[in-house]
Amino acid sequence: YAIGNMLEGSLGALPENIRKYLEMLNEDCRRLMGTVNDILDMGKIEAKKLFLSKVRIPFARMVRRTSESLRIQAEAKGLQMSIAAPEGIAFVDCDPQKMERVIINIVANAIKYTPEGGRIDIRVTTDPAKPGMVNLQVEDTGIGIPAEYLHLVTERYFRVGDQASGSGLGLSIAKELVQLHGGQVELSSPPPGKTGGTLASVVLPIAESPRILVVDDEPFVLDALERQLRQHGYTVVLAHDGDEAIAQATAQPPDVMV
Repeated sequence: YAIGNMLEGSLGALPENIRKYLEMLNEDCRRLMGTVNDILDMGKIEAKKLFLSKVRIPFARMVRRTSESLRIQAEAKGLQMSIAAPEGIAFVDCDPQKMERVIINIVANAIKYTPEGGRIDIRVTTDPAKPGMVNLQVEDTGIGIPAEYLHLVTERYFRVGDQASGSGLGLSIAKELVQLHGGQVELSSPPPGKTGGTLASVVLPIAESPRILVVDDEPFVLDALERQLRQHGYTVVLAHDGDEAIAQATAQPPDVMV
């Protein structure tokens, strides 16, 4: 936090050479914290003491916000990053902190193994071949994974290649956390139809969208709120007065009432 505060100007303007050094130190601290958290979580998984605090969240929004936090890291390496995660595509029941770690581990891995000038495409989609599931895809133009090691890279502590570094826990932690959420991690290298790079996919069960009861005696207000909420993927029920609202809420209690 102290380094972050200094970078944000708590001590005034910093000389450029000091700023660059602090940014490098801050990144080292972030990586170390990630490794420590991976090791702690792995210990909890092995002891069957890792518990999930699940809430229902709009998955695409989480992917966008989490991935954007790594954009500076990608651009500093000369990489292009695109994020296609349409609002309202799906909700999932998940532990937000744990799922954020999954997204960070997979996107950071793509950044790490993609040479300067490469590209990373992040997509959230649904697939008719997998009904009831939402798919996060992280595709890179990196060095790829040799076919003989593809089934091993999500195993604990496994590292491959001359560029291997870190704890070897990132993808393993991601896989085990996703499995605890009832999903799976899939890897293709190269991605289908490509000659190089890697495609990492996180497939998760879709949760029922939250039900919102909107109450107002002005049709214009009802229409505006309904359109906005449906755009974000919520299920909307309308009531035009208090009596109708009580009847609706009694028949099927909403998650939220406006």
